[in-house]
Amino acid sequence: MTHDEVAFVRKLQDAEAAMPDAADLTTDRQRADHYEKKCRLQITASRIQNLQPNKRTRKLADAHAARLLVVDAQQKIADELEDAPDWRTIADRRDQNKAWGRHTGLIASRRALVNGVEFFSGVPAVPAPLKQIFGVMLLPDGREFPHWPGCLTEIDEEIARLTPIENQRIEALADAVREAHELLSVPV
Repeated sequence: MTHDEVAFVRKLQDAEAAMPDAADLTTDRQRADHYEKKCRLQITASRIQNLQPNKRTRKLADAHAARLLVVDAQQKIADELEDAPDWRTIADRRDQNKAWGRHTGLIASRRALVNGVEFFSGVPAVPAPLKQIFGVMLLPDGREFPHWPGCLTEIDEEIARLTPIENQRIEALADAVREAHELLSVPV
């Protein structure tokens, strides 16, 4: 929670605590108004607390970060493809094979960033140039496990799915804060 939201919750709780005892009220209308005000204070404080950033908010932030990584990797792959020598013009067969392998790896990397990769036993089959960009983690048994943020298509779908939900949460939180302003401006 931000500092303002914590302050609103505290003020709402203080306003509720400062309310007179319902037994001291003389008419049924006063008791009903008292009960309604007390409930609104409690519900508004609860809404502000419940509408804080959650798992979906973190997933959306992670998806945006992953998208930046993938877009950056796309640019690096495009730059490397542009700077790579034409493997057909290399005279030495060994160097020609090495350049051809690098070129096909870059093409596979470009394709993987857009369409995704296959998984074998839960391990993403990431092309070598992407392993160099994203890095790998060495497992205790000696296998390499490449860091794979996902392909652009999947990331964009995740962002498109989570963004409306996050926007609803933000709007609901703004409504709860507005209601808290109204409740706190009305005398107890």
